[in-house]
Amino acid sequence: HFQARGAIVRLPDAELGSVPAPAAVPRFGAISHPPRTGPATGEHNDEIYGALGLTPTDLAALKAAHII
Repeated sequence: HFQARGAIVRLPDAELGSVPAPAAVPRFGAISHPPRTGPATGEHNDEIYGALGLTPTDLAALKAAHII
């Protein structure tokens, strides 16, 4: 039933190749938006921590200590 209705789709993933995920509901006929995954883990760390006042040196120290 799920397969026939297209309820599960495969999403591309940079680390895993592809992952199964539930399809968007509702779907409107010919209007289709390609599914996508979110950002990689830590992809925005520099931007967010920088906005909080951490310097590149602070971030490097946290990365070296495996905190982030």
